[in-house]
Amino acid sequence: CHHGIKFSPEIRGGAMRRLQCVGKLVYAGNMSLSYDLATVIDAVKSSPRLELDIAGSGPDEPALRRRSGRCERIRFHGYLMRRDLAALLREADAGIVPMLEESCVGVPYKLADYAAAGWPVLSSLDGETGELLRRHRAGTTYDARDVQSFITAVTRLETDIGAGKIT
Repeated sequence: CHHGIKFSPEIRGGAMRRLQCVGKLVYAGNMSLSYDLATVIDAVKSSPRLELDIAGSGPDEPALRRRSGRCERIRFHGYLMRRDLAALLREADAGIVPMLEESCVGVPYKLADYAAAGWPVLSSLDGETGELLRRHRAGTTYDARDVQSFITAVTRLETDIGAGKIT
């Protein structure tokens, strides 16, 4: 899988720190029909230890903002300049690929962006993406539209990082 993603040393510097827990999640991208951000938002709202930063925009943004309610642990940043996005991403513990199976995407560019930053990934795409995450010990998968599966995947990711299974 050869996506043309440029390595970002200003972002990767933050990702190289040793994670003790996975609490600060980030999604950078479009908010539209192909993405299951509603499940991620519901999971963050139900788990007080999780935070979510969302960079980008899209047609689903107003509904996702309403769904987030007044949860201060969910922050919408809109479109960011490169340096501002880099600053946000440096502080993340994991990147999220919350795509729906019906999107028919096998390996999204978002996965390569997160990998270039050196983050572990939580993905709802199993198939090719799940195989890449397992083979390269880079993250874990969860079931789209399933809040408990997402929360379980966060715990599994923490366990795997602690055990050295995610590098």
